Amino acid sequence: APIDRAALRRYPLLERFGFFGIRPDSAAGARELLAASRAVLGMERGILALTAQGRFGDVRPRPLAIKRGLALLLKEIPHARAVPVAIEYPFWNERLPECLIRFGAGVGADAGSADDLHAALGAALERTLDELATLAIARDPAPFEEVLAGRVGAGRLPDLAQRLRARLSGRRFDAAHGAIGRGADGV
Repeated sequence: APIDRAALRRYPLLERFGFFGIRPDSAAGARELLAASRAVLGMERGILALTAQGRFGDVRPRPLAIKRGLALLLKEIPHARAVPVAIEYPFWNERLPECLIRFGAGVGADAGSADDLHAALGAALERTLDELATLAIARDPAPFEEVLAGRVGAGRLPDLAQRLRARLSGRRFDAAHGAIGRGADGV
């Protein structure tokens, strides 16, 4: 994954995870990115992670202003495919947010000219973002596969009174906010 060279100097540990430094917003930086991208995508199992807009930004404005370089890169390396990834951090029932991730359908060089491919990449990313937003708004965990579960509840100290009340009344205590109304004493 490319990252601003100055940021990589500040967080050198990221280099161990495959991040490489580039000079953003410069012709030299674009050449560096293309050279590194070609090298990564030339590997048998190479994966390149890019922010399509070339920066972190709000994903709600449409159309998304994605960089044209990805389409050119895909035309140059026809076996490669771009897979749009949407990530949201909504607050559902707990004090900490969920991390929701959705992968869209891959887009390859067969989508037409570089201009057609650029448009297809933007449309695929927008579709993936919109699908994830719809799922996040629904607040239903069923369509997601849980990979990592965190702690639930308001915290050890705030939950202490509720835990004691449940124990004294002979009920089971469940700290999850979603437990309220399911028969467990969450209040």
